Amino acid sequence: MSAGALTVTIDTVGPVLTGKAPAANAMGISQTGNITASFNEAISGLSGASFTLKNNLGAAVAGAVSWNAATRVATMNPTATLAADKRHTAALTTAIKDLAGNPLVPATWAITTGPRPVVTARTPGVNAAGVSRVAMSPRPSVRPSAASPAEPSLSETPPPGHSLALQ
Repeated sequence: MSAGALTVTIDTVGPVLTGKAPAANAMGISQTGNITASFNEAISGLSGASFTLKNNLGAAVAGAVSWNAATRVATMNPTATLAADKRHTAALTTAIKDLAGNPLVPATWAITTGPRPVVTARTPGVNAAGVSRVAMSPRPSVRPSAASPAEPSLSETPPPGHSLALQ
């Protein structure tokens, strides 16, 4: 009988953050979307204390934290709509470890929620009278210019009963 060699590999490297969504410094993100972090291996220690989201004032944003072992994605699902036009900071702590007990290198990234919709103009105006429900934009006709028949020009004369706005 011959003795075989036994090779033992000891894992000394912590889990690696392989993706963040939304990405660091993303602008205009959904106020109701989730924040996710992807890892290169299975992790333990994931909780609302180890995966946090803070608002622009530094206050914690309440939310549910979950782990999908098949995709190796941690998700922070805020329980309330995030404030519009504000910077938020996601953070992962060393409490997150791989299954060998090696800690994650702490990570933070900032995101900014999208703008509030703002009405800048109304057409027609509020309580406008005599407004047709049908809007028409006539197409200008193209016809050869008298000065140069080879180069067409736009006619500035719209059909009767219509107006033409050049921009």
